[in-house]
Amino acid sequence: MPITLSLIRLLVAWLLAGSMIGEAMAAAMTCRDGDYVALAHPVVLTEAERAQLPQAPLRVGVLLDAAPLSMYDAGTGQYTGISVDVFCFIARQLGLAYRFAEPSGRDLEADLQALQTGALDVLMPLSPNQDRLRHGLFTLPYYQAYYVAVARLDRDFEVLSLADLAGLRVGYFERSAIEPLLREHLPADALVPFAVGPGNSGIYAALQAGKIDVAATNKAFFEESRYQNDLFDLGAIYTFRSHPRDYGFYFSDSAQNRNLVAVFNKYLAAIDPTASLNEHEIGEARFIERYRRQMRQQDMLWLGIIMISLLLLILAASFWHYRTATRRLLASTVRIKDQQEALERANQQLERLSQTDSLTNLYNRRRFDLRSNDVYKAIQAGEIPLHKVAPLSMLLLDLDRFKVVNDLYGHMVGDDYLRKVADVLRQHCRREGDEVIRYGGEEFLCVLPATSAKQAFEIAERIRQAVLDLRCPNPTEIGEFLTISIGAVTSVHLRQGPEEMIQAADQQLYAAKHAGRNRTYGIVLD
Repeated sequence: MPITLSLIRLLVAWLLAGSMIGEAMAAAMTCRDGDYVALAHPVVLTEAERAQLPQAPLRVGVLLDAAPLSMYDAGTGQYTGISVDVFCFIARQLGLAYRFAEPSGRDLEADLQALQTGALDVLMPLSPNQDRLRHGLFTLPYYQAYYVAVARLDRDFEVLSLADLAGLRVGYFERSAIEPLLREHLPADALVPFAVGPGNSGIYAALQAGKIDVAATNKAFFEESRYQNDLFDLGAIYTFRSHPRDYGFYFSDSAQNRNLVAVFNKYLAAIDPTASLNEHEIGEARFIERYRRQMRQQDMLWLGIIMISLLLLILAASFWHYRTATRRLLASTVRIKDQQEALERANQQLERLSQTDSLTNLYNRRRFDLRSNDVYKAIQAGEIPLHKVAPLSMLLLDLDRFKVVNDLYGHMVGDDYLRKVADVLRQHCRREGDEVIRYGGEEFLCVLPATSAKQAFEIAERIRQAVLDLRCPNPTEIGEFLTISIGAVTSVHLRQGPEEMIQAADQQLYAAKHAGRNRTYGIVLD
């Protein structure tokens, strides 16, 4: 029997080692050229700023396993994530050469030491604290993340505010950004510190075992661990929105880099990373794919174990060995079935997230493109009666002078305005069949089936007045409060496709903007 266990362990180790070596040999450092980032307005540099740009390639360190900001796929040799998209875009705009350092996992202290000694020029993604500000230079933030409270899904308590954690045992990672907030508001004997380690599995094991009630951790890191370590019995139950964490690029302190940080800040103030956010903030697809690969490896391991067990059964001709192997096979079958069901639930959740805007919980543009094409094909095929859809109206809405909000009050206030406008649209477009979409940035789209041009105009005017009634401060030349401009289009017989209707609505929106904003312009198509 000891010989049998040794053979099994040897086979398992051999299969795992072969897989890891293959992934390491496939590694190659590349990155995309910022295809998911655009400029909201042009950036103008002075001759002095351009003259001081570095000529030598920048040595760039990337902290991995920090989804959705930075990830590395050893199979394709590509860095991906919001940080990578933004950096590559700005570097391409400036004509900067750069070279990524060898992937270093999550050895943060080593990367910080390399930057402070000059072995690296820039490190990403990273959030500022007092120690880092003393030893390097941070750009403006390009992303904001939050901590969450994680608990077992079968919990018998509810957390709606930070005060609700006072009577619970709260685990957290030592020296994390959330530690000062927890120590300030919670009693010391309720706090349980954990050291950061591979996979950070210790804190989640304690949570599953009931040794702590909640774990305070970075939302993105928890999502990755959830799929990587089968933590489907855990979930995020509260978000620490009062304690956001800003991420920027961290440069070594030098005269050349001070100029470079100032140049980067000009671009960070002008970029529109919406496409990158939509691409990477639903990063569960990457985790699920990794989960599938682990399942396939596990299936191979189980197959090898079963084959060895069968061989031993034949040689030993022992009913006891046969019964033991049968129990193992049955347990494996139950586990695989449970994992398949969990994967199916995760796929359904991913499909919902991929069609939803994470900020406003409205449908996103991808959902509109897929849905509109399907509906038009069904109408043309006679599967949907024309009278149930026509006349079809669309409202294309754009917040007036919204850049002033972000410049004066910051992006957190701007995000709050967007959520309030989304609530207004839901209140006024709530009939069966109505759909509200965040079309991009501060632009929204309302699809109104079986709605005449007169009805669409009345709905648009009610929305416009409701946005004004929010009394959201936005001091511009058109007033003191946030306003919205609307372009309306109505297709009477649906002879136009979705793209033609959007184009017509956009022209009406442009006319409304040109006429002074805070108004509705519309057109009727045959």
